[in-house]
Amino acid sequence: MKKYSLFYVLMVTAISLLAMCGVSCNSHSKEIEKMTNDLLNGPISSQGEEGSWVMEYEYDFLDDIKLGCREHLRLYKNGKFKELTEYYYSGQLMATCEFTGEWSVKYDNDYGTFFFDQDYEDDMIIKNINFQDDWFKKFDTDLRLTRNGDVNTYNDYDENTVFGNEIIDCSPNILLLKDLANDETYRYEPDVKYL
Repeated sequence: MKKYSLFYVLMVTAISLLAMCGVSCNSHSKEIEKMTNDLLNGPISSQGEEGSWVMEYEYDFLDDIKLGCREHLRLYKNGKFKELTEYYYSGQLMATCEFTGEWSVKYDNDYGTFFFDQDYEDDMIIKNINFQDDWFKKFDTDLRLTRNGDVNTYNDYDENTVFGNEIIDCSPNILLLKDLANDETYRYEPDVKYL
């Protein structure tokens, strides 16, 4: 009876180990590697060492003033990134904002989807190009509150809000992200001009 029990225990253990290996081997590493390679090896790249992307959107500066924005995103193979956003008014460059940090592509088992993660460093460099000083002070303050997470903005979310940028499409020619908290979609394309 003991031999049968020992055999049974060994069999269950072996099956459990195989099942765990199946789960860990199926960790979406191939998909993550492909997306990472696509982001670093797009048409505008440096032989897989870095990839450059651009996105355009509007920024609500004041009630009746919208600024055009062009965000340049450079991704490095070592997991670092540099983000430079240019702010325009009536076609004229008014200011720039620069960030650095770390990036990665991750799979979330709970949501069954891939996420593009950016971990921003604390330093934010905002440069005045064509703003008058008093307007630049307003812009600088507003942008810092917005980008650093003004406490009041989080009051709009409940405890079930999911924060993150879900990858909708990723190839050497497009990166399409959906901000799950704000239900906004961002379209990045290869950047032919970056810094």
